[in-house]
Amino acid sequence: MPGMTSTPGHPFGTLGSHLYLIVGIIITVAMALNLAVYLFAESKPRTDIQKTEAQNIVATATSSNTTLSFLSISFGAIWIIDGMLQLRNGMPNGFVSNIIRPAFVNAPSFLRPLGDLGAWAWNINPFRVDLATAWIQLFIGMALVSLKPSKTWRLAIYLSIVWELIVFCIGNGFGLFYKEAAWYSGAPSAILIYLLVSVELLMASNGKNKFPTSQRLGWGLGIFFLVGTLLGALPSEGYFKPNGFFTMITSMAKNRQPEVFSSLLNAAANITEGRGSIISLILISLGLIIATALIVAPSSVATIYLTIIASLVMWATVMDFGVFSPTGTDFNSGLPIIMVSIALLMEKRKNLSNIDEPVKSVSDKVLPS
Repeated sequence: MPGMTSTPGHPFGTLGSHLYLIVGIIITVAMALNLAVYLFAESKPRTDIQKTEAQNIVATATSSNTTLSFLSISFGAIWIIDGMLQLRNGMPNGFVSNIIRPAFVNAPSFLRPLGDLGAWAWNINPFRVDLATAWIQLFIGMALVSLKPSKTWRLAIYLSIVWELIVFCIGNGFGLFYKEAAWYSGAPSAILIYLLVSVELLMASNGKNKFPTSQRLGWGLGIFFLVGTLLGALPSEGYFKPNGFFTMITSMAKNRQPEVFSSLLNAAANITEGRGSIISLILISLGLIIATALIVAPSSVATIYLTIIASLVMWATVMDFGVFSPTGTDFNSGLPIIMVSIALLMEKRKNLSNIDEPVKSVSDKVLPS
């Protein structure tokens, strides 16, 4: 993704001021979240008769469903870390030049005004805009982690969807037009995985389960892999050059990070040196296999483990975990894909256990005893 190999910008200040700033924002967000809970508190029904059994199932399905609770808490934690990373040194003065501009470098002319709009909005006051974006992400994350399904929780989900669309269209330039876009570099944008999870959580909380959770998540991941694979197959992305992978990975190895990660990247780069075409063909084939498997058989254990292993390897060796560049503000798509894959595995195990256990009532199908 853009910014993976960027250079530092002007810092906010010392480590102490960073910590002070982060703690202050988290306290402010916590106060705002408490206020939101108070303002949007759902009134208790006058009598138990006013709610049917079906309504009770919908109201508590998300909090009682282990898979959806896992997605809410895990992605909430990711949102919180993203919000804190938003405050890193290189962001205020490096966001436009290292993320927005590269994201639109190959975009059609009619889309480039969106990048100009994002750059203009950011440059009004880079420091304050950066604080605002961190605040939004921390609010979403803390709501997903700490709240059960409620009006405030759904408000956070709606906010996350709006924010994800803004980031995808303006911050990520639709995830398609930056150089070296492919599923193994994180394309077509990690924010789409966040969006997939937000929509799933919202649909589950509203009781709209026409298709099983595993099927929707599998289709979403499958389409993501398919688009990312097709992007990587384009010669213009540069991966078919003899040293296409080598150049990109060695540049990321120069980022400030623990020596063990730099060594891992250098080892991966040495494997790819002079073998760009071969590595590209292997990864394109692997991407097509994973995409097809996720769409056709998302509940297959083989599909899930293949997705996890491939994503973990690419996250460590091509994406550099997404956080070590001065303007890296998320884990790239590697970690979110792994989290969704774990959710698929949880759904698989839950469905197997349901086959073996007798169902006592309609509510037992949704709510564990």
